[in-house]
Parts: sequence; C-alpha cells; structure tokens
Amino acid sequence: MTALPDIAGCVEARTARSTGLPVLLIDLRGEGAWAGTEEEGRWLTLCDTHGGLLQHSTRQDARGWMAAPEDWCPECMPAQ
Repeated sequence: MTALPDIAGCVEARTARSTGLPVLLIDLRGEGAWAGTEEEGRWLTLCDTHGGLLQHSTRQDARGWMAAPEDWCPECMPAQ
C-alpha cells in the first residue's frame, strides 16, 4: 500500500501494478470531501497522476477497479 496523501476523504492508496501509478480510493462522505450524488455512488477511484476518476456504489466495487486504471482513466488507456 502507498502512503495516504493529504486529500479529503482518501481512505486508501495503492500503486497499480499494470501502470506503476498511484490510485486513490476516496469516500465522498468523508470529512471535508466533495459530496457526490447517491445515483453516482459514495466511492471514487482516482488516478492520482492524471486525474481520471470513476464513481462506485460500494467500497468493494471501487477497490476492485483500483488494480486497473487503464480500464477507466482516459490517460492510462492504451492508444487504440
């Protein structure tokens, strides 16, 4: 696990093996965090390098997506 950055709501940080880049898990209801809508989900995965993000309804789902930012971060996606 990577050290937690000073970002409101950040509860976990990892380095994705596939890209070697840091990915953050943010609780949007955390203290000082941006409050997302219920439809979009409480949890957010964030590519800390590029700013790509994806919202999730459960923490478990969000943690699963942390391993592969190339699937949801536009800058991490391979050129097509």
